[in-house]
Amino acid sequence: MRLIPILALTLLATAAQAEKPCTLKNGYCVPIVACTKDGGDFFAGRAYGKDGGPVVAVSKNGRECQGTWWRTAIGTGKAKMECSDGLKARISYNYFHKSSGTVLGKARLSNGSRMSFWAGHRIIPYVLQQEDLRIEMIDCVKEAL
Repeated sequence: MRLIPILALTLLATAAQAEKPCTLKNGYCVPIVACTKDGGDFFAGRAYGKDGGPVVAVSKNGRECQGTWWRTAIGTGKAKMECSDGLKARISYNYFHKSSGTVLGKARLSNGSRMSFWAGHRIIPYVLQQEDLRIEMIDCVKEAL
């Protein structure tokens, strides 16, 4: 995580933008969803920036989480988040579905849970097109969005 003053300023800016619609014209805002593999929890939130920036999410269980994401030199992405109860997440994504604009990835939580991660403005249409995702995660994604 970055220095506390930088994080505090980022959170203030993100909180102000969270009231606005999540669009690419609004700080390059992109919706995010992450669901635990067992279906017991999910996170829904927003990521800001084209090549990196703040990310915020809230879990089904009420955890408020924030952190940063960045694009690596080879075009994949990474994110680190910390939640209000101390839970931490590391996210990596390496697949971009061009026609839907959906990014896919995996997350690991500090409690050992593993999650699937999606980012984009058309997550539901993407998941509905993928048989394995539909079976595994559609209920979680629908609930989160």
